[in-house]
Amino acid sequence: MQILGEPTNMTTEEALEQQRLMESQLVKTLHVKVEPDEKGRVEPVFYDADLHQKRKHGKWRTLPAPQLEAAVADTHCHLHMMQSPALSLARATINGVDFVCCITDPTEDGTVVFDQMSTWQRVAGMYVHRLNPRC
Repeated sequence: MQILGEPTNMTTEEALEQQRLMESQLVKTLHVKVEPDEKGRVEPVFYDADLHQKRKHGKWRTLPAPQLEAAVADTHCHLHMMQSPALSLARATINGVDFVCCITDPTEDGTVVFDQMSTWQRVAGMYVHRLNPRC
């Protein structure tokens, strides 16, 4: 892994190819997993920092996120089970969650969390700037 600012021995073509691969990975990560439930319905994806509560008959209620007085830690989350882990991290950041502990079982979940976390964090940073008017 290369640290920013360090000189490399890559050719221009290799550097461009590496950049294309990183960009294609980010684009894949930005796409949200949309899987229908047992009745064939698909839940919407909300691109904001508010809370959304599922109601009856496919309706949703939007609530403003609580204004926290101090930094908060989420000590038990399952990012890999979210429709968009990056969007979830961005919402957490905007709403004052400073620490996230992702629970995973390598025998059931594999290494997806370990493999994807850095990408989720980069994409979450892009979401934060899009969703948060204060940035």
